Amino acid sequence: MRQRRLLDSFSPYVPGEQPASRNVIKLNTNENPFGPVDSVVRALRDMDGEMLRRYPDPLCQGLVSRLSKTYGFPSEGVLVGNGSDEVLAMAVRAFVDPGDRVLLTDPTYSLYENILQLQGADIVKISLGPGFAWPQEMLDARGALLFLASPNSPNGDSFAPDKVAELASRFDGLIVVDEAYADFAETNCLDLARNRDNVIIVRTFSKSFSLASLRIGFALGRPGTLRSLRLVKDSYNVNLAGQVAGCAALDSLEEIQARIRIIREQRDRVMHRVRAMGFEVYPSQANFFLFQVSRAKEYDERLKAIGIYVRHFDRPGLSRYLRVSVGTSEQNDAFLAALDRLRKELGHA
Repeated sequence: MRQRRLLDSFSPYVPGEQPASRNVIKLNTNENPFGPVDSVVRALRDMDGEMLRRYPDPLCQGLVSRLSKTYGFPSEGVLVGNGSDEVLAMAVRAFVDPGDRVLLTDPTYSLYENILQLQGADIVKISLGPGFAWPQEMLDARGALLFLASPNSPNGDSFAPDKVAELASRFDGLIVVDEAYADFAETNCLDLARNRDNVIIVRTFSKSFSLASLRIGFALGRPGTLRSLRLVKDSYNVNLAGQVAGCAALDSLEEIQARIRIIREQRDRVMHRVRAMGFEVYPSQANFFLFQVSRAKEYDERLKAIGIYVRHFDRPGLSRYLRVSVGTSEQNDAFLAALDRLRKELGHA
């Protein structure tokens, strides 16, 4: 049987390595170092087994209601998906025809490109400025859709909301602001999504809420814009466990926000220490940071050999960098000690 012709040259998304052993320090996929809050565990444990034989609520009404109240959007301005990745794919299916021009910053989350290739979009990359800064030429961008991750991966910094607002006033298509890491940042674009038809925010329960394995994401925007996404939504796309856990997590925001503050403090502490070792460390508003080292691949391999996993991107433009997720205080100390030993052995020029 012949597969689609575009798959003959298609390269699928490659996620960060998931080591089989739990006896490692895993700082490579931006997971929350803390487990879910107790209320989430209790809610999952207390689920009615009888409900498992039934389909889940296709509209996620309980979770939508809580998200609406938490973020200040009408319920019609909230859409839940099977992880934020599905929401991103919905936006492409709803707003991009084959051959349409779509804009990406470069570098950014590589899944965008995979989704767009499958849609047959004309992908245009706009290179970030020195130090991953906002490119002024972005303001002249034209297309059906633009993906903008803020904070951006792999560098971790946010784009200023006033810059995004200026872009939105000039761009003729949909701007999808991917705020997967926004809970760790000082700014966000929620107000922009409330007031402009051509902006939606995409967020996730994977990072700040510690629910990556349950795959819960959501979009926030104007009701008319999200109506288009609902037209292409799969029928029962979010399972019952995800809906139950999401509701319980939103009911425990104070505890979750306390953990976020700890992660921010740890991020700043670790970045300061790495910078003091002589490495170039880039600003971050996420739960990870990026630093430059000429022998990055060797550092990555040596760290992995002693059970510390970080992320090395072995591709043009990023091969001299390592991305490190923020762990617990103990995990961060172990990483810093190992990095200092390698620095003395390998150098960092």
